[in-house]
Amino acid sequence: MNNEDKNSIPVDLIALFLSGEADRDEIKRLEEWKALSDTNNTLFIRYEKLWVKTGTVFPLDEIDVEDEWKQFKTKTASSPTKISRPRIITLYTRIAAAIIAGIILGYSSLLIFNDIKFEKVTASGKPAEVILPDGSEVSLYPGSYIKYPKVFKSGLRNVSMEGEAYFDVQHDTSSAFYINAGDMVVSVLGTSFNIEAYRKSENYSVVVESGEVVVFSDRDLEKREFLVKGEKVTFYRISDRMEKQVNNDTNYIAWKTKDIVFRNTNLNKVASTLSKVYNTDIRAEQSIGGSKITVTFENRSLDYIIKTIEATLDISAVEKEGYIIFR
Repeated sequence: MNNEDKNSIPVDLIALFLSGEADRDEIKRLEEWKALSDTNNTLFIRYEKLWVKTGTVFPLDEIDVEDEWKQFKTKTASSPTKISRPRIITLYTRIAAAIIAGIILGYSSLLIFNDIKFEKVTASGKPAEVILPDGSEVSLYPGSYIKYPKVFKSGLRNVSMEGEAYFDVQHDTSSAFYINAGDMVVSVLGTSFNIEAYRKSENYSVVVESGEVVVFSDRDLEKREFLVKGEKVTFYRISDRMEKQVNNDTNYIAWKTKDIVFRNTNLNKVASTLSKVYNTDIRAEQSIGGSKITVTFENRSLDYIIKTIEATLDISAVEKEGYIIFR
């Protein structure tokens, strides 16, 4: 870039990047401009914040660059020093920019259009199945709810939920799908996944069954994790932190499918899993809680499962007031 490029702000280029429309050459040119000076990098951060707040980018003629840079350095001074590395621009970067734009524009639109009619479905004593306006399917765990527009606006598919739900989202490249789950935002184009986000819980989780998912912190959209099939993210609400890992829980959607697999699983864990799947309080006495069992159940009744466990481990299950206990 020449000196003229250095002193000018490529607003159009920044807008293309933040909207996810920049091609590889445009991304390279933007990165070169940012690398020219700390001031340029600070300006970009300011524009990114502007985009997140408003969904728009426009010339900032009155920006106090020096003051902004001082504030930026003050905020990062207490953070551990990191080794500077070249930023690698990937497809995920572009997707993230587009998703951020969609989240801002999508949710702001829901606030602006007061004439939008909403549906709210709550699962009471048993799971509930919901078909959304675009044909996407949602299974709700008992006590959970989902709220969604009766008709999705063009280019926008936004819903909110609390509790636990399994989503099978219809693929639509022209309209990303956004789920507002408390302090967490989940975005997809078309995939299936499970969300656990109880309002009183300290941790949320997302497990991907198929496709790709992006999980954001609602408090800081720059915090995000990309997940693919077989991956799980745990969102720690208090620290506003996310941790991604391989999902090792084979029974994470057993509450929906009623297909349960125990592999050398101790009885305490078995009781916990059955409690969730059948929405029934099931416990094990401390003396036998460590007993292990290997067995698979495919859409069996709770009564059948309990009798099988009793026979396999030579124990008994007693129904007391409000719960069932293995002893």
